[in-house]
Amino acid sequence: MSTAPIVLIAGTTAEAQQYCRETGLQPRDVIYASNPVTLHGLRRPAVVRVGSWQQRPDLADIEAALTVGSA
Repeated sequence: MSTAPIVLIAGTTAEAQQYCRETGLQPRDVIYASNPVTLHGLRRPAVVRVGSWQQRPDLADIEAALTVGSA
């Protein structure tokens, strides 16, 4: 049984790296949503939002990509 991929939505790469340090996750353990294309083909990922994620100019596109993947 495989676990759902973890998508990390952060305002900056530095915030994503800090989250990994604080949780003990390795960057290879998460998929950093650097842009909507990085989410293509994911099925029902677990989504973690950290830092200034709400200020991302591409947030609507990222959320839309996540919605398409879970359909």
